[in-house]
Amino acid sequence: MANQPEYKHYNQVRASKSGMNAELQKKMAENYSIEAELQVKQWVEEVVDMKCEGSFSDWLRDGIILCHLMNTIEPNSVPPIRKSSMPFKQMECINLFLIAAENYGINKTDLFVTLDLYEDNNRSQVVSTLRALDRLSHTKGFDGPSYAPKQSEYNPRDFSEEQKKAGNTIIGAQYGSVTGASQKGLTAYG
Repeated sequence: MANQPEYKHYNQVRASKSGMNAELQKKMAENYSIEAELQVKQWVEEVVDMKCEGSFSDWLRDGIILCHLMNTIEPNSVPPIRKSSMPFKQMECINLFLIAAENYGINKTDLFVTLDLYEDNNRSQVVSTLRALDRLSHTKGFDGPSYAPKQSEYNPRDFSEEQKKAGNTIIGAQYGSVTGASQKGLTAYG
């Protein structure tokens, strides 16, 4: 037993990204906010009434907490699940949460992809999905804690024809000024 190899975390054995993948990874890292993650972590802890042990992404990684979260907000939205150490079962749990969240009303564009969480590739998208769930849950009557800003409501505007015509005469500041404009210095290529 003493000669068994030490298994490393999946991200520790991967080659570093290069080229466009490195640029995308850098852009995703720039979108990440530790404050937003801490806020979402606190919300999840309060809703599921459990304390996060270790890192937030490791706590969510097997999908059990996410399924419990979804079932707390919308009872019976995720079928009964069992904790498992097998990767495909953990990813299946994450996927069950994502399906339930989409059925609940979360926009597909707000959902993370299973590997974003399982391989810890895009924490900002995971946080964004959970914030969207927090926001939407309160518009659907969930009375638990909330940290996300209130979701906007449909608010149509009805303008009279006179108001519409008056709006056509106003030049917005975004158009700027054309005083002193010329084509001096421009070539055929712009």
